[in-house]
Amino acid sequence: TFVSHGDEVRDVGGAMRVLASTPDRPVHGFAVQDLPLRGVQFHCEMPYEETAEIVHGRAERHPALHLDPAATLAGYVDSAPIATRLFGNWLAHWVNAN
Repeated sequence: TFVSHGDEVRDVGGAMRVLASTPDRPVHGFAVQDLPLRGVQFHCEMPYEETAEIVHGRAERHPALHLDPAATLAGYVDSAPIATRLFGNWLAHWVNAN
């Protein structure tokens, strides 16, 4: 899914656990211990148009980063079905656990 970090969680500490990570981002999903709280740092809800606006805007505002919007957007996948399944699984787990 699309990732765009202005702020990010890098260390979850003792009261949280990591649920998802990538080699370059240690925390993409997390859970708060003993509470029904989960968080993600990716944007599964973003349609292509909004993603493209962010990618092009960042490239224009930060030319020193040498970003390639076309290459970034070439890998775009509509992740709404993934998000629906992800959050549906979490809800089913939570309901069955309580």
